[in-house]
Amino acid sequence: AAGIAAARIPGRLQAFERGGVQIRVDVGHNPQAAGQLARALKAEASAGRTLAVYAALQDKDAVGVVQALQGVVAEWTLAGVDGPRGQSADQLQARLAETAAGSAQLAASVEQALAQVLARAERGDRVLVFGSFHTAAAALQWLQGSA
Repeated sequence: AAGIAAARIPGRLQAFERGGVQIRVDVGHNPQAAGQLARALKAEASAGRTLAVYAALQDKDAVGVVQALQGVVAEWTLAGVDGPRGQSADQLQARLAETAAGSAQLAASVEQALAQVLARAERGDRVLVFGSFHTAAAALQWLQGSA
């Protein structure tokens, strides 16, 4: 039972670190999952800001997701997702115009967004990459390839 309790599922608040910046990758893609993320991030000590990379499929409640993380995320970067249900960062930003992510930085891909955010993150900051299984997979591949 202890082994099951200690087991970690890839893509569920999976932790990385780059140059003193904590990185968390999560597959969360709905307001309920974003609420769980908000609670987990509030419970986890962080000396700096929380910077989010968010990429979501067209049929997801992006507004509800961003609202669930209000007060937790200091800066948003939106990324595009390829595929038939995907959308560009511009399309996602248009949907989020009335939210905290309405003035977000934009990137064509999750990999590009993650590189941009890490370039401006400072030691002690925390980066959250989330929004879909596609988002988490792209981030994990990029992080594991750039170690």
